[in-house]
Amino acid sequence: MSTATYNITPSSFNINEGETLITTIITTNVAEGTTLRWNLGGDGIIPSWQGENSDFINFIGDSSTGDGTIDENGEFVFSHTLRNDFEIEGTEIIEITLWESWETEGVVGLELAGPIQITVNDTSIPVDTGDAEFIMRGDGPDGNALGEIGEELHVHRTKVDPEGGGGSYQKAFETSSDGINWSIVYESWNSPFTRYTIKSTDEGQQIRSIVTYTDAEGFAESVLSNTLSIPFVNDGDAIFVISGTTQVGQE
Repeated sequence: MSTATYNITPSSFNINEGETLITTIITTNVAEGTTLRWNLGGDGIIPSWQGENSDFINFIGDSSTGDGTIDENGEFVFSHTLRNDFEIEGTEIIEITLWESWETEGVVGLELAGPIQITVNDTSIPVDTGDAEFIMRGDGPDGNALGEIGEELHVHRTKVDPEGGGGSYQKAFETSSDGINWSIVYESWNSPFTRYTIKSTDEGQQIRSIVTYTDAEGFAESVLSNTLSIPFVNDGDAIFVISGTTQVGQE
């Protein structure tokens, strides 16, 4: 009787995230219609039995375990598309193993071939999906900023950066007379008490805050708040007097 042989033949031993790995099982002296089981595991690869939907962590729509039926040529094929998760994780290793059967009643099925190792190159490029958001708060109802002389303004974060981080913020207040050219009037680094009191010299100006920080993915962010217009204040009217001598023809 001829001895059966089993070989695991991958399309590549080195693959990038986002690419598809095609694995061919090649046998000799194995009857057509025989069902064999395969499994993918390895360093950084989460097997299917470790929780609901864990297959989809590493593979797009493909399970990490499965069955294959030997065809008339003594082969069967299965494939996996590696997920590009956009996270920097380093190189991962896929191990492919071929089994006669799964574990049943405490008895482990016969391992027929493998494991063979496939290197998965981490090609993830972080994507900046958004910034934190900030507004200026002040002395108005519900903490709204009014833009009035003597009002104390501070910066309030209304949305966290989707990438996280940003624990150290550089905050500044700047003014402009035309909305195009801006000048910093106050700034501080990583202070929870960054405040600015609107001065009389700010009359007729626009004011806004600008916050700069680095998020957890390393993106340098620069975020503007809302802009306020500081109105001119009417401090009263000019006073005029008539001087001279009350005579006819006197100027």
